[in-house]
Amino acid sequence: MAFQLSHGKPKAELMTPKDFAEVDRIFQHACDLPEEERGRYLDQACASAPHLRAEVESLLSSMAHAETDVEEIVSSAIDSLEAHPFPNEVGSEVGSFILVREIGRGGMATVYQAIRQGGDFLQSVAVKILRRGMDSTTILNRFRAERQILANLNHPHIAALIDGGTTEDGRPYLVMELIEGESVVQFVHRRNLPVKARLELFRNICAAVEYAHQSQVIHRDIKPGNVLVTPDGVPKLLDFGIAKVLMPEIIPDAPNTETFVRLMTPEYASPEQIRGEPVTTATDIYSLGVLLFEMLTSQRPFQGNRTASEIEKAVCEETAVHASRIVSDSQIRSQLSGDIDLILAMSMRKEPERRYASVAAFREDISHYLEGQSVSARPDTFSYRATKWVRRKPFAAASVLLASVFLLGGFFLLASWYQRHQLKQADELLSRAQYLMQQDARTTSSSSLYPGIPQNYADAMSLLQQATQLLPDHAKSWTTLAEIAELSMEFDGKGSPELLQAGIHAATRATQIDPHDAKSWEIRAVIHTRQNLLDDALVDYAKAVELNPQSPYAVRGYSTLLHRKGDLSRALTVIDQALEGLPDPNNPDSRAVGVRGRAILLVHRGLLLHLSGQSEKALPSLNEAMDLDGSYRLTYWVAGLAHEAIGDYRQAEQDFRTGVRLAPQDPRPVSGLAHLLANTGRIKEAAQIEARLQSLLDHGRPVACELAIVRVAFQDPAGAFHWLEQIDEQTKLASCLIDPRLIPLQKDSRFQQQQSRADRVLNTSSENDLRTNGQ
Repeated sequence: MAFQLSHGKPKAELMTPKDFAEVDRIFQHACDLPEEERGRYLDQACASAPHLRAEVESLLSSMAHAETDVEEIVSSAIDSLEAHPFPNEVGSEVGSFILVREIGRGGMATVYQAIRQGGDFLQSVAVKILRRGMDSTTILNRFRAERQILANLNHPHIAALIDGGTTEDGRPYLVMELIEGESVVQFVHRRNLPVKARLELFRNICAAVEYAHQSQVIHRDIKPGNVLVTPDGVPKLLDFGIAKVLMPEIIPDAPNTETFVRLMTPEYASPEQIRGEPVTTATDIYSLGVLLFEMLTSQRPFQGNRTASEIEKAVCEETAVHASRIVSDSQIRSQLSGDIDLILAMSMRKEPERRYASVAAFREDISHYLEGQSVSARPDTFSYRATKWVRRKPFAAASVLLASVFLLGGFFLLASWYQRHQLKQADELLSRAQYLMQQDARTTSSSSLYPGIPQNYADAMSLLQQATQLLPDHAKSWTTLAEIAELSMEFDGKGSPELLQAGIHAATRATQIDPHDAKSWEIRAVIHTRQNLLDDALVDYAKAVELNPQSPYAVRGYSTLLHRKGDLSRALTVIDQALEGLPDPNNPDSRAVGVRGRAILLVHRGLLLHLSGQSEKALPSLNEAMDLDGSYRLTYWVAGLAHEAIGDYRQAEQDFRTGVRLAPQDPRPVSGLAHLLANTGRIKEAAQIEARLQSLLDHGRPVACELAIVRVAFQDPAGAFHWLEQIDEQTKLASCLIDPRLIPLQKDSRFQQQQSRADRVLNTSSENDLRTNGQ
């Protein structure tokens, strides 16, 4: 449909909402490009829609006009500020900052350079303000979510949040570190950096993304315009406006992007983003691969004379050409050929589960290349492609295989191919299972609780069973099968005996195949602990710690059992030795690797001290853990216990409430809060919180210990003993009974009965019974 303009211009097509969205997307991308590149980009992006190009060019023209004589405009605005205030425009005040120039504009917000003038200092910052007319509930929530995300991130390669607030007309703003730099692609090409320097710079970018992932945040829009490099070569990741929070409880009001609009930049978006599928950390790994490709070659993988829709189709369907094939410099081509081509190919695979398992693994391969070591990236091998072809054309494959056997006398060839084929299939099944396990961990929330094993866990277990049947000596599949069996016990109490048997069998099989795999010894120790075989568990944990002294989970389990055996000094020594061996958290290059592990160990150190009656001494370790990793939920539970024990009830309540907000499905901070409220006379509130524990119980969670602790605070010994009697596992009962909050029950004869039940942990049956079954 068309209309005739009243002033006699040619007919123009009516703009649909989709057209407006496309204009905004093209305009935003054009703004990120140098002026000399915009025309070529518009030729491609608007080839099939010239009316959109006219709109984009109009916006670009207006922007260029607005930027002329900016100093004169700023000066005039500042002079007339008192008489004619224009909130949130150049020259106006936002909080304690004066806006001096516009430096960026996006679909939702405008970014200004601003200054804060103190008594004897001048600070230059960037202020991002929601644009007028963009104050819908969804967008307001998104903007506030970005502010909260930035508040949770503290990394030398992420633009820092300095301040935030709300303008006089109700629009939120945030004040960020001002990055005086240029996009990373412009930086490396303008300076003509050697390949090694580009890879070292990229490693720092990976460290920032890795830290964001550990803080439960996916960026989702990694591109050159969102990675600036300062003149002294320091990269800074910015713009978390469309980031996704992995654990929604961290930012409860964060909007769901999938129900809003597909916010992305197609040239850097992953196939799953373009298809509108759920995004994971693998999405950022894909975008990092595209970014590195462009840093090394100055071209994007699917660049060319393509429209936006053609680019999206290529991302989903085409395989990117090797980077080494599109560079003209023979020396650079030689450096990229081989390992770098393989690394890029693995990071940009179409299937998320076939990319690097984490940004850390991606970064590690870059480090291995720089150090001259072998890389883990594997090519899209003949066996992989052949397997795909066999599945598509089984009869043709059979003919080819038979011909090969007869022509080559290929018995040994057939055997070798079959072995490689089996290994490849087992690896693929393992990767799919690990992906499902990670997905479940990310999506666990109060709304996902239900009796029985979560579907993701059940599917992962099925895949791993297939892998072990396919290749009985595939150690990693056995280890992971043991791990998923043990995790599933938390969701299926009735099925625990079968899961225990399956888990111990799988863990033992893994240790037999690969005695040097620390993880398999660790999982076996966990299962032995569940089976009340504490002496066996101590041996297994000791082996796991010997093989990997810095494994936070193995060290945590080992120190727990040492403490249970009455050896607190040795337990703390094991933790302290592990802490000394972890990467330095003050080193930007290694911070992301060691932060979560260090936090886990510090929190556990604090817990052991608290359980030993030294709550005051526990606080320094807990405070250090909070400074390192504010998203680790157990920190706040243990801190709440320690503060309650020393009588700081106000701080204890704050700690418990933070823990509940971070993980509403975790019964420990919930019970901590309920106990504290009841213990301080706030009975009605405590009863409401206790009801949440009861709801967790109704959904199959083992929370009898937590309910018993709350009943003590209600001065209801009968109720407390009722719940203690419901605890089936002796190890869990023993762990529960050492909780200092149960001290009021200790003089009761019923407590001694429970203590006797917990002490009946038989270690003598291991060789004759369960370990034999584990074979």
